[in-house]
Amino acid sequence: MFLESSYIECIVTIERSKSQKVFRDMQKRKRNKVTRVGETISHTSGASWLRRTWSNPAYRFVALILVGRYWYSTFEFMHLYFWQVTLILMITSVWEFWIEWGRTVYLKLFVTVAEPAFLFIGVNELKPQLVIDHFINYVPFIVLMVITPKLSVKRRVVGIAAGIVMLFIGHIGLMSLAYAATSNYGLTQKAFSVLFPGFLVNDSLPFILWAIIASGWLKEVIASARKSRTRDL
Repeated sequence: MFLESSYIECIVTIERSKSQKVFRDMQKRKRNKVTRVGETISHTSGASWLRRTWSNPAYRFVALILVGRYWYSTFEFMHLYFWQVTLILMITSVWEFWIEWGRTVYLKLFVTVAEPAFLFIGVNELKPQLVIDHFINYVPFIVLMVITPKLSVKRRVVGIAAGIVMLFIGHIGLMSLAYAATSNYGLTQKAFSVLFPGFLVNDSLPFILWAIIASGWLKEVIASARKSRTRDL
């Protein structure tokens, strides 16, 4: 009797699972049908057409020709003055911000946070004047991470956080290298020759980190460039 009841329960469970699977398949087919209808409507909508049209470089080139032909004075002002002046102001403002305020505040924060690491390594004297100008490598890394397309929010945020930590560790290494170089050779050309490879690694580190984090997008860009080159050949 016990075996018979257990068998019946198994059969009921299996049948219930089959019916649930059939129901889920029906719901999935309905959702796929609704999705296809929505995609068809979106594909034929004016906004979608405009987006696909403007993403084509040929249409943008034609638009620039028309603007240059019929609104030349506005085109010349925007091209020669507005955007160039805006770019110069952006660059100089970031540079001025770093020189006058940013590097001083960062140096204080850096020394406070990194002090245990320096004591552990055995760095007894810091030479910030030798390396502080190279601590600005946060800027290109954050800018690249912000403007790179096709990165998920999680990968972008986690990548920026991890990159900042890695750059901070790089700054500790560069400051330690400056201490070792000046301790052995003083403020001489030999000390600079020891520091120079550290400068190269530190300054290239933000681009290396960005290339690793955005490797998926970079692979797509390289593959697309190769395909277009193959078509041209």
